[in-house]
Amino acid sequence: MELFEQFEEQDGVRFNWNVFPSTSRDAKDVVLPISCVYNPRHKAQTVPVVQDTIAICGNKDCGSILNPYCHVDLASQTWTCRLCMSRNRLMSSVAGQLPPACDPANSTVEYNTARTAATPPAFLFVLDTNAEPEELESLKDSLTQVIDQLPEHCIVGLLSFGSSVQFYQLGYPHCLRSLVFNGAKSYAAKEIEEAFGYNGGVPGNRRMEITNQFLIPQTESFAIVDALQQIKANKIGPKEGDRFARGTGTAINVALSFAETALNQGFVRIGVFTAGPATIGPGKIVDMPLKEPIRGHHDIQNGSALHHKAAAKYYGELGTRAAAGGFAVDLIVGSYDQVGVAEIGTLSHQTGGVIILSDSFTTSICKESIRRHYSFGDENVGMAHAGARAVVEVKTSSELKCQGMIGHGVSLAKRSKAFASEDKYIGIGQTCAWSLASISPKSNYCFYFLNTAETPTLPPSNQSVATGVIQIITHYLHPSGVFRVRVSTLARNFGPAHGLLPYFDQEAAATAVSRETAFRMQHGESADDTIRWLDTVLVKFCNKFGEFRKGDTRSFRLPPNCTMLPQFLFHLRRSQFVQTFNNSPDETAYYWHYLLAENVYSTIVMINPALLAFELDAPEGIPVLLDSISVTSERILLLDTFFHVIIFHGETVAAWRNAGYHEQEEYGNIAELLDAPKEEVRELLSDRFPLPRYINCDQGGSQARFLLAKLNPTTQSMDMAGAAPGTVVLTDDASLQTFMESLCKLAMNL
Repeated sequence: MELFEQFEEQDGVRFNWNVFPSTSRDAKDVVLPISCVYNPRHKAQTVPVVQDTIAICGNKDCGSILNPYCHVDLASQTWTCRLCMSRNRLMSSVAGQLPPACDPANSTVEYNTARTAATPPAFLFVLDTNAEPEELESLKDSLTQVIDQLPEHCIVGLLSFGSSVQFYQLGYPHCLRSLVFNGAKSYAAKEIEEAFGYNGGVPGNRRMEITNQFLIPQTESFAIVDALQQIKANKIGPKEGDRFARGTGTAINVALSFAETALNQGFVRIGVFTAGPATIGPGKIVDMPLKEPIRGHHDIQNGSALHHKAAAKYYGELGTRAAAGGFAVDLIVGSYDQVGVAEIGTLSHQTGGVIILSDSFTTSICKESIRRHYSFGDENVGMAHAGARAVVEVKTSSELKCQGMIGHGVSLAKRSKAFASEDKYIGIGQTCAWSLASISPKSNYCFYFLNTAETPTLPPSNQSVATGVIQIITHYLHPSGVFRVRVSTLARNFGPAHGLLPYFDQEAAATAVSRETAFRMQHGESADDTIRWLDTVLVKFCNKFGEFRKGDTRSFRLPPNCTMLPQFLFHLRRSQFVQTFNNSPDETAYYWHYLLAENVYSTIVMINPALLAFELDAPEGIPVLLDSISVTSERILLLDTFFHVIIFHGETVAAWRNAGYHEQEEYGNIAELLDAPKEEVRELLSDRFPLPRYINCDQGGSQARFLLAKLNPTTQSMDMAGAAPGTVVLTDDASLQTFMESLCKLAMNL
């Protein structure tokens, strides 16, 4: 594990196979394709920045960049590309010494370019005026704080929507004036452009004047806040039995069309704040009569969700436009009911925007999540290290082909020798380049690769072992306003299938499988089909790498570095990512959104939550099994599922607390026990985004279900509970033990 973490520390990458299968046959034998989880903003502050001109391979079918694995001949002033073996001339600036890009420590470097952003960072805030008055006031207070903390060089625009869409002319000095659009009407982008006055023949200075009417700098925050405070909640409610008329789709279209015209060369974020579903216009989620319920999973699956397909298509088209323009779309929800995240969230999936799902804009979780998201002062979250307008391209040595990428982005449909054939792609495939409108230290992308070599690759004359090389090149707009190029060149040895297991990273493997699982379901595959695929993959893997005596299931063993993989996938099968029962489509889309973005550590927490136990003789907390046998009356359990953080008091501990023992001086150890998990929670919440829901519950209480639902149900009846410590978990799910027995039988008989 230390080796894998070293790779992650240096390059922001985790491979499942850290020695690659040497042939296509070996690749098939090891079951799981080569994959890596990569963060293009890893070590955003400390990555080496090379000032040299970028040295690009002259082979038009390659185009890779000079890196530590290239052979440099200073005598002839040439370098040999490691990917295609073409010879290239060194830059004239290199005089008798190796270029910095060839330093072995510089496997990941960045280059500054001469290109800069044409416009300052822009933030468009789109507010739902159909929110309840107290909800809207709370949201306005949050945005006032956000605007106050934005850097002075940022520019801000303000829109509101209900039955109509208003884009406020913040630059108009005399009163609050706005350009109004019909929320029920479908506008072409050109119509919106003309409504603003951006006609084809308008000179550049006039276009700038128009833009300055609607966008003003943060230095004029008093004018922005004044306009914000004048926006009022809709006082005319819907007629009895109806929902509010809400043209969310038109509002997003107006904001996006404006950005395409006025802000097409810089950092742009469109924040959509909504408190209910779209009921009119393009992108409508549900009709206005309340007698029509909003769609559920079953309605979507059987095709009876009246507006789902049309809405998903509409927001998908907006997402494609936003991604092409390099604009990130954030969706912030304050509603107990569904608002259409399953449809509108496509915009955030395609552009790398965030989704904040909360019951109300008044909750502390929502307020703090908004603050963190727009913060320029936080180290790991917010805007301080966010990049924009990124394009990531993958290049490979001749043996390897890229099968695809799973993450928040869209295909650029760029074809090259580096991508796999059409029947071999995974995720967003059939391309070697993707558009990533927004990247941050929390943006992670999973790439999948295939070895197509029929025979093992021979090593170069100066090496004893053949290596495969993958280069990931990311062009992006740095927060400084300068466009940069990040180059990560990743080399791994080739080896036969039987020798790969010591170099297997089971956590990275589980992450790659989890992403493919979510991607399949996100694109319409049923839970049953997805589980069947998961089981097939796991059975084949266990058959290949398990050790057993035919017919003796008790003899089955997996090597130490892959023993957790079946457990990870067992919990994945039971998780909210696959089992959508009791979750709305909006909640499921929200969960998928973050599963497709987080790093390996956070993904493992999502699918196999971390459980700590606090006891009188172990108040610092110790990891325990995610199992019903871990529940005892004299323990406090802390469960971190990424989306929820739960403190669960055992029956006896709860009785001590209720009796007030912790307030008595002689029972200081009980006070210490009760405080320890709270301190752990504070540390967990310090850099988590979005903020998880915090639940404090007792054994036997109603909210204890949040913890019990995540536990392996070893004790499923009173009889079993009497035979072992733990609590009874009433469920139809098979336990991990039963699952492993079935897995062993299937793997042995394959």
